[in-house]
Amino acid sequence: LGSSVSTLTLNQSAISYPNLPAFMALSSASQAAATGDGTAATAVCGDELFDRTTAYSTTGTFTADVPGLYHFSGAVGVTSLTSNHTSAKIQLVANGLTFAPQLVQLSTQAVVTALTLGLSQDVYMSSGATAVLQAVVSGASAGAVVNFGSTTAPLTWFSGYLVG
Repeated sequence: LGSSVSTLTLNQSAISYPNLPAFMALSSASQAAATGDGTAATAVCGDELFDRTTAYSTTGTFTADVPGLYHFSGAVGVTSLTSNHTSAKIQLVANGLTFAPQLVQLSTQAVVTALTLGLSQDVYMSSGATAVLQAVVSGASAGAVVNFGSTTAPLTWFSGYLVG
């Protein structure tokens, strides 16, 4: 970290390659009233554990500084759910596309007040394209309070790296 070149030594042979984009960030505070009426809310993970090329913003946005295939993963902990909420999903909005691999129908479940939604997705990103992790909870009025979790369970985090 901190230099533009990393060195890997295998069987006494050194291989040098530039630092590739990679980041991981956690949410250190709940985002009160983030969603609940079907609006998409971006998970703001402001505590960076690492960010090799400063491509991640603590407002929750990753900006690809080089084009290529990226792997993103994350989780959104949602609390303060009520019996009025009907569904919850996590989605990745990246390079102008929305990926939503997990939808939970809350109306078919026993009353749940908290849950964690996870995501893992590969996406081709052009240079300058952005990626954000979002949650959408539906079924209640616009004033419904749904909190994203913080560094205590349920945990909210976002990470990604350039595959190649």
